[in-house]
Amino acid sequence: ELSALPRWLSENPSASPFRTSVEEVYQRRLGGSSQQPSSIQLGINALDSEGYAQLHRAALNNDVGLTRDLLAGGANPNVVNSNGHHTALQIAAHQGNADIIRLLLQYGADRAWMSDSGLTAAQYASQAGHGEICRLLAHGSVTPISTSTTRSPSSSGDPEGPSSSTRPSNS
Repeated sequence: ELSALPRWLSENPSASPFRTSVEEVYQRRLGGSSQQPSSIQLGINALDSEGYAQLHRAALNNDVGLTRDLLAGGANPNVVNSNGHHTALQIAAHQGNADIIRLLLQYGADRAWMSDSGLTAAQYASQAGHGEICRLLAHGSVTPISTSTTRSPSSSGDPEGPSSSTRPSNS
């Protein structure tokens, strides 16, 4: 049963470019096939019509399970949205969700990434009054989860991230 799909997916037909990959993640989560289709790699990082990737939506909805499944399924922990170039780490920091932050950091999220506003995840946490989250981001250590490649922030849906020439300016 896919009724656990985030409400936004069922309410947004324009989310169809990555609907299949979300369903594949949920099928694996519910005990379906353990094989990861190659198409999930690109679709899982695709931006919807509002400029958010699935990982951003999971962070916005404080969905730890979906965040874990997306990361384990190959989601880029540093994918950026098209509305300010925010990462899921910045969104989770603003939301004050330490569990999602730890997961993202384990999968290689970039603590130092600055959005178009020039703010890091710790600064978003500070603005929202989440002192413990600021400390976690500044001093917290996590055991990294081994991934095949190191990923940099990307808004292109490319799991490898943009080259230095396409990286948004943070000045």
